[in-house]
Amino acid sequence: MGNMSFQDQQKHVRVPYKLGICVNLDYPKDKILGIVEKTIKDAKDQRKKAEKTHKCKLRTSYRQAQLGLYDAYLKIWDTRLKNKRMTWEKIATKLYPDRREAPHMVIERYKACKELIEGGYVDIK
Repeated sequence: MGNMSFQDQQKHVRVPYKLGICVNLDYPKDKILGIVEKTIKDAKDQRKKAEKTHKCKLRTSYRQAQLGLYDAYLKIWDTRLKNKRMTWEKIATKLYPDRREAPHMVIERYKACKELIEGGYVDIK
């Protein structure tokens, strides 16, 4: 992790947020469901333990992470739409006062949002 201090490294804890389960279909349904439920419970318990150990809140799903990113895209898009004369640096300062997001990051998120809005990710023939 480069030049990060030990405390900074603790903030970047990676634990699985998805669980893959291999099921033996020769077992009866009740036994399969019991095994699956126990496996899910154990995985959630491990996540809770990691949260306590590292004193952080783990993201609960990829979808929630994506929704947070889309929310950021739209905030940047709306701010730019309302204030066309506002510089990227001022938009970054306005939307991220505590983190001082770099203007180039705001520009990249704006471009990604533009592609989503204009259909750049969908190729319809």
